[in-house]
Amino acid sequence: MTQHHPSEQEASACSGVWAVRDGSTTETALFALHDAKNLALALGASIEWLEQACARGAHQELAPTVAEMARACRSLSDLLRGALRDPAPSFRSAPVRPVVDAARQRHAVRAERLNIRLQVEAPTELVGEFDATLLGRLLDNLLDNALRVAPADSDVTLFLGRDGDDLLVGVSDQGPGIPEGSQGEIFDLFVGGAGPASTGVGLAFCRHVADAHSGQLTVDSAPGEGATFVLRFPACRAAR
Repeated sequence: MTQHHPSEQEASACSGVWAVRDGSTTETALFALHDAKNLALALGASIEWLEQACARGAHQELAPTVAEMARACRSLSDLLRGALRDPAPSFRSAPVRPVVDAARQRHAVRAERLNIRLQVEAPTELVGEFDATLLGRLLDNLLDNALRVAPADSDVTLFLGRDGDDLLVGVSDQGPGIPEGSQGEIFDLFVGGAGPASTGVGLAFCRHVADAHSGQLTVDSAPGEGATFVLRFPACRAAR
């Protein structure tokens, strides 16, 4: 069977879901999202019980981990409900550093278990106009890929900066890198990704997040030299 690669017109990105506009594919994705939402609600109930147990003094050493599990489960539930509603992006002017810090926190435990130093290089004063949910999801996808390929005892860095009227936010790793011949297609659906567990969807979604911000997502990499993914977008949408 020939694999179908959707065009820009066949797909859309929003703060909820990236869906292929192809009848049966969209329907299947919606059913899966609905069932995943139900599982998230069930998981949330179990985590709530654990939170209450920690509050009563049982296994207090678990309290920080359980609190992060609860936060992640709430975010998952919100994401799945948003996907089923398919809302439009919501752009607001706000500091960018909290979004970067939150992304680091979500992946800190995983990085520690992999013996990877997860770092942030970001000034606190930068303000931009962006969809915080979309930007957070883009960083989650980039961090997920980076942690898959980064070797133990290496650095993965979240960074934030400004270049003229543009904001720059991204992730760098010290993994195996990406051959130059492959870099042009890694943002295509079902093509890009890191490691055997990849679905080839994350980087395609990130590209659409960049488009939604009137920005550009690029990669700078070479075999054996790691990879750096950068989202560049206007700090003020009115100036684009």
